[in-house]
Amino acid sequence: MAGTHALTSGIRGHSLAKGSRWLAAGLCASALGLAACGAEEPPQAAITLGVTMVVTLHPPTRTPEPTLTAPATEIPTPGPQSEQTLKSAYEAALTVQSAEALLEEVAARIQDGKLAGFTGLVAVAAAQAMLSPAQRAFEQPAPLPELAPVWEQGAAAAGALAGVVERWTERKIGASDVPAELEPVRAQIAEMELAARQIILDRFNLNPARLDEWRAATLRALEAGRRQALGE
Repeated sequence: MAGTHALTSGIRGHSLAKGSRWLAAGLCASALGLAACGAEEPPQAAITLGVTMVVTLHPPTRTPEPTLTAPATEIPTPGPQSEQTLKSAYEAALTVQSAEALLEEVAARIQDGKLAGFTGLVAVAAAQAMLSPAQRAFEQPAPLPELAPVWEQGAAAAGALAGVVERWTERKIGASDVPAELEPVRAQIAEMELAARQIILDRFNLNPARLDEWRAATLRALEAGRRQALGE
């Protein structure tokens, strides 16, 4: 608890403001394009359900009778703007997932004595700075109707993580309590990421290789933030 007291008392001081400012600036500089998930309303995905009318000609003594073909559902291929919206949405899900992992790692290192004092303070501030852009995105309406389930899960998960940080910094819990606090949130985040992936692939017909490229690029950026937060 000595490490926890040093951490939490520092958070209430001037060092937090200073440490948070340079960390938030560094992490948000690679903000991963989350603005596309923000308040500006992006273009809606077009899903076309068509019924084709076929007119069959009959002898002149009879009136032409229309017949209906079977309804056909077209799976849209996202255009450049819609693709960017999907990319930003997936980045938001991955960011929440990475922020949870960073909080868990910070708590473990504080318990092991590898982080203490100002370094522990900086690591927690970095996790909070990593989470904040995604949390703000999930607080907005879903950018596409198909993503509404992901947005609901994302808002709940990001809010839960922010609550853990708040209780930690207010000394209501310590580093030893953090893993148990994060366990139910971790499962929720995993479900959200999987749902985002499935919706993007199934409802928008995105090439899986393209989605894997997004994932790899996003995780590289987030890993750089993690290393910076832990002083590696």
